[in-house]
Amino acid sequence: MADFKCEIDDTHTTFLSPKTNKNFLEAHHLIPLKLQGDDLYKDVSIDVPANIVALCPNDHRKIHYSDIQTKKTMIIDLLNKRRERLQKSGVIIDLGKILKAYGIEEQD
Repeated sequence: MADFKCEIDDTHTTFLSPKTNKNFLEAHHLIPLKLQGDDLYKDVSIDVPANIVALCPNDHRKIHYSDIQTKKTMIIDLLNKRRERLQKSGVIIDLGKILKAYGIEEQD
């Protein structure tokens, strides 16, 4: 679906994977798998293709380890891009829970 392009910025390139001879990317579960047991996700799997995004290694590290505002912006942008696919897979988007799973508390 991502055509070997980073889903944050499709101009990000890394190196050619010797296995695919395409741009190297890493898979990232947008809604973290640690939420699978949560009440919201107990009856539906979140380990589905709609929840897996392709990221260049730099953006993959950034979504985990950067400052809160950068992470939040990345997560919201990716959720907006994936909203329809996630809903078709039966996955409910609860922004507050998802952000909390990344260590981001929403401010009122």
